[in-house]
Amino acid sequence: VLGFRAFVLPPLASRGVPTDDAADRARRLGQSAAGLYLITAVVRLYTETVAIHGDEALNPNQLLPMITATTWGIGWILGVAGALLVFAGWKLSKRFEFGIPVALLGVLGLVLAPALSGHAASTSPVALSVLLDALHVAAAGLWIGGLLMVLFAGVPAMRRLEHPARDPAVASLVNSFHPLALLCAPIVILTGVGSSWLRLGRLPALWSTEYGFALLWKVALVFVVAGLGAYHSARGRRTLGTDEATRRMRLTMVVEVIFAMLVIAATTVLVVTPLPVNAGVP
Repeated sequence: VLGFRAFVLPPLASRGVPTDDAADRARRLGQSAAGLYLITAVVRLYTETVAIHGDEALNPNQLLPMITATTWGIGWILGVAGALLVFAGWKLSKRFEFGIPVALLGVLGLVLAPALSGHAASTSPVALSVLLDALHVAAAGLWIGGLLMVLFAGVPAMRRLEHPARDPAVASLVNSFHPLALLCAPIVILTGVGSSWLRLGRLPALWSTEYGFALLWKVALVFVVAGLGAYHSARGRRTLGTDEATRRMRLTMVVEVIFAMLVIAATTVLVVTPLPVNAGVP
């Protein structure tokens, strides 16, 4: 959402396209997502402590050390604090300029949280592993999250404009998002390859282990998303400007978002799948 508001909408506004409605829609979607993140974080904490402590799951003597003295707990805290800061930053940004820096600080916590509470923190070299994971999450958020904002915030806002201007405005929106996607997609792929190499340890593990097999499913889905993105880049966005082209673009973007959701689902499988034996061990 922050990437959409910071990198996609300003160039659009400079072309004379109204962006206030799109920015407001994106903000409301982001606030809803931050709220959902906080709810799921509480559920995740409960399931984690039940898995580790059983009947003593809610005992403060067991729960507090798990949150404050483990890498997983620090990651959990960063995620929750990040979501709260993002939510507060958006609220403050309506009246104060420092609201956006507050939200950006929250994003840093959200980006680091998956690395510290997942396989990255247990893979050697840890610093490189965490860095790659954080860059992977950030770039994916800007690319896939930006696509989501274009589809559910930008396009509906552009379609509310007067008839002669709405379809050209959609074309301008997609073309404004294109450089961001073009930058982030290769970063997602390269950091994903780097992280996978660190965690697999050896190439045969890709097809001979449970983790490697799950990774192959994710890679296949990523190629579908990248292929749809390449279509939008090379052909789809160049035909925009008419009502029919807008409808066709919205349909293919929905398909791309669906496959992106499947990529995220595959990622959750990877997170709970044990690493190959000796992978990531110095």
